[in-house]
Amino acid sequence: MQLPFGHRPPSPSARTSEALKQIPKIRSVADALDVAMEIPATRVDAYVRKLIAEHPDATIADLESIATRSYIARAGALSGAVGAGAAVPGAGTAVATGLTFAELASFYANTSVYVLGMAKLHGIPTDNMAKRRALVASALLGDEGAKIVSDQLGLSTLTWARSQLNSLSSPTLSAVNRRLTKFAAKRAATKTTSRAFGRLFPFGIGAAVGYFSGRKTAKGVVEGVRTALGPVRKGTAADVAAEMDEAVTA
Repeated sequence: MQLPFGHRPPSPSARTSEALKQIPKIRSVADALDVAMEIPATRVDAYVRKLIAEHPDATIADLESIATRSYIARAGALSGAVGAGAAVPGAGTAVATGLTFAELASFYANTSVYVLGMAKLHGIPTDNMAKRRALVASALLGDEGAKIVSDQLGLSTLTWARSQLNSLSSPTLSAVNRRLTKFAAKRAATKTTSRAFGRLFPFGIGAAVGYFSGRKTAKGVVEGVRTALGPVRKGTAADVAAEMDEAVTA
């Protein structure tokens, strides 16, 4: 079982030291979300501005597509690196097992930047921590996350974030986040075990399992955030940059 041509996962040895530092923090989905929420808004802004700088003539729809492809590729590479750890002589399984915990933190952090960046492209501010958590947690659950939020709010549409995110009260947000976190933890308990087991196979098999499972998980997030945010608005990269500049000076 081989990785697609041109897709080599990063060497686990280069990641191990930094990744293992996250292990004490990550013991549950709630912990992973907490770590993700620590990401400063400036990092999300920098992510979007870099995207705009690299593609100044793009439409907003183009920017979303470019960011989405990059996010999925990064998720596959990170997960593949965990599987590649099983090939390290003598300590492969230990390295891969440790990286499984650290991957959770890295994946949620990357997902948060991506999801919040997409919200910014849609013109939806996400400065409030509880609102950020609801949007990221919903996206992590794919279309199911959007359905959970819509049911909780009594909506007839799954596109909840565009119309509801910025008007939700703190008690309502707390209730939504509790339900999303509980559901995510239940799902993670069943899926994470099988993914981790498959990635511990040696001889490159674990790397391939990790690569494809990481991409599959990321694609679910993409579906979730698109459902929550709705169709991308019309406009250009210059329009987004102007909005961001105006928000800074406001």
